[in-house]
Amino acid sequence: MPIPTFKVDLSNSGDAPGHAGLEAPLRREWFLTNGLGGFASGTPVAVPQRRYHAWLIGAMQPPVGRVVALNSMIETVVLRATDAAKAGGEQRLDFSSFMFPGNPVPGRMGEAALSATVLNPAGYSYLRRFEKDVSCRWFYQCGPVDFVRELTLVRHQNAAVIRYRVRSSRHPARLEVRPLAALRDFHELVRFSDRRGDYSVLAGASSCDVSARGNRLTLEAVNGSFVQDRNWWYNFRYERDAERGQDCLEDLFTPGVFSWNVEPGREQAFEIVARVAPVTVRPARATFTFDGAADAERRRLGELAAAASPAGGNAKVSAPEADAIATLTQAADQFVVRRVRVAGAGARAMAGVAPSGQAVPEESSVIAGYPWFSDWGRDTMISLPGLFVATGRFDEAKRVLEAFANLTRRGLVPNCFDNGSGEPEYNTVDASLWFLNAARALQLACEKQKLPDPAPENSPVRRACLAILEAYQSGTDFNIRMDPRDSLITAGDVGTQLTWMDAKRDGVVFTPRHGKPVEINALWYSGLLQVADMIDKDRPKTARELRQIAERAGRSFREQFWNPAGYLFDVLTPGAAGYVANDQIRPNQVFACSLPYSPLDKSQRDSVLAVVRQHLLTNRGLRTLSPHDPHYIGRFEGPLFERDRAYHNGTVWPWLLGPFAEAILRSGGFSATAKAEARKVVQPLIDMISPANGGGPSLGEIPEIYDGDDAPDSPRRPDGCFAQAWSVAECLRVWMLARADA
Repeated sequence: MPIPTFKVDLSNSGDAPGHAGLEAPLRREWFLTNGLGGFASGTPVAVPQRRYHAWLIGAMQPPVGRVVALNSMIETVVLRATDAAKAGGEQRLDFSSFMFPGNPVPGRMGEAALSATVLNPAGYSYLRRFEKDVSCRWFYQCGPVDFVRELTLVRHQNAAVIRYRVRSSRHPARLEVRPLAALRDFHELVRFSDRRGDYSVLAGASSCDVSARGNRLTLEAVNGSFVQDRNWWYNFRYERDAERGQDCLEDLFTPGVFSWNVEPGREQAFEIVARVAPVTVRPARATFTFDGAADAERRRLGELAAAASPAGGNAKVSAPEADAIATLTQAADQFVVRRVRVAGAGARAMAGVAPSGQAVPEESSVIAGYPWFSDWGRDTMISLPGLFVATGRFDEAKRVLEAFANLTRRGLVPNCFDNGSGEPEYNTVDASLWFLNAARALQLACEKQKLPDPAPENSPVRRACLAILEAYQSGTDFNIRMDPRDSLITAGDVGTQLTWMDAKRDGVVFTPRHGKPVEINALWYSGLLQVADMIDKDRPKTARELRQIAERAGRSFREQFWNPAGYLFDVLTPGAAGYVANDQIRPNQVFACSLPYSPLDKSQRDSVLAVVRQHLLTNRGLRTLSPHDPHYIGRFEGPLFERDRAYHNGTVWPWLLGPFAEAILRSGGFSATAKAEARKVVQPLIDMISPANGGGPSLGEIPEIYDGDDAPDSPRRPDGCFAQAWSVAECLRVWMLARADA
């Protein structure tokens, strides 16, 4: 199946005064991944706008320990004079561009003055178009020179290959490329005053190693030469970081210059292979090429898309359907990563190799979102049915579940992993309950395909499911326990944020939901019954006991969460005289209608859906709070404190369209009408990321969030992570679930 290609026309972007014509393309983003947690990202105009925009970000402890190694290149084509009168004369054409602070704006003081920026060099003015599929390609034209930059990553290697295709129609020329290296944690920034003595360079005739803080960037030029010329460039400005109220200026080290001679009249190709690894790992000569890496990735993604297509690619599928499946499958694949653990070292790993040099067991996981998230347990379990089950990646889904099953502690699935050490953190109440849902979804899919049971008796997945239910009944960390009076789950206290609405900054909890949250108890009810179904044949007595608990929990759920106004209370918060119901209209109630087992009757489910549709539904996702609520915040903007305050108080989340659409399917009995309505819910997202429509703000990916408000003079904008796993996964899952032949 062909891989979608996204194209951005930039032929007129440099024509406006200043760089006003670049405003729109500067806000669009691309990214490539290597399947280890490493990635590359940037803008179509090749001007970095975030600290995360770089050509090679490697994962030193897959999928974490991420290090920005190669930021980008300073690229120049030097034209040589051809006539005797101008012998020795040269003309330098610069094809790179970066943003720097400009002159202060008159009448503005302090940090606000930095909003005046300049782009230098002016390579953007020669840029004609950008393309992205398994690689990124920038096409420039300046006078007699055609210049193409290409970038691709190597699968399951912390490596990138950069290829330049240069044609000088009349003049002999020289291509000069100066790498910019950071070798920093991907959340940090480099300043010369702090890091001036950190970088060492080992130069060869056509290669160089740059080492700093325990990591080494190796650069090898194919058929080129390298001349050491250590230097610094200062005050790169990252505009998107500035908008978030973060430090936004960086200084970058450059070790020297690579160069190649360019003959006139024909196009020539030149490659640089970049790799990053700990200095303790001996670098080997690169054996991969640009075409080799890109072609292998194209074949792999084509096979994945074909396997995800109905009947494994053998069924007849319309062209729009095939395009949607290919686009969503490619988008989904970017989040699937290897997780490698070293025996006896907790979650630590080192590039897939143990200290003794032997290979370590491979596991699979999911990066929650690019550019800044690692693999989160909650996000992984929510995303698993869409990323893996809907696309037929059953073996990898089993490895994901086993990886998290082996890390389960006192019935808790890890919430996330430290980016430095890789150690798991367990502060979540819902990740474990989503684990139950994901395990049962995979089991049912394998049963339908007549594949071996991924969760048989005494398997890691089965043991983890039972351990979760036992721990939640008896009580575990963070006050997570079943209330024996009503069989509902209560969790947390005033200082904890254990549900997915977990924003907290500077000690402020923006959406306090300790006590009995509605979706936690919907997951608990459904999870009890799903595990009972899972173990029915092997442990009928235990299955019967689980169903009895579910019956009590379901009855209590209906009695305590139902609001006579026709929807569900969001959370029952403990007070002096018992639990107090929160009547804010939030999307968490939709899970009581979307999960395989609901404690509500059909009339209640339909009423909840009507309220959610009226107050929360948008064409990009569900709002997190009704706009009629006095606490509603319609714009996600400003410094991090203000953004976190808005995060779950009105901001739109695309992933919530998945449960909303599934609730429609279940309410309608998966009829043709219900399927059409469910697809209509996610169709705007499908249309947005279609190559025919330009691919959206993230070129084929679905972002984390959008503004709650949308108006002609102030349209709804994407923000947060430019690509979010559960946004893609839930869209893909519902799209496949609502197929006419499903």
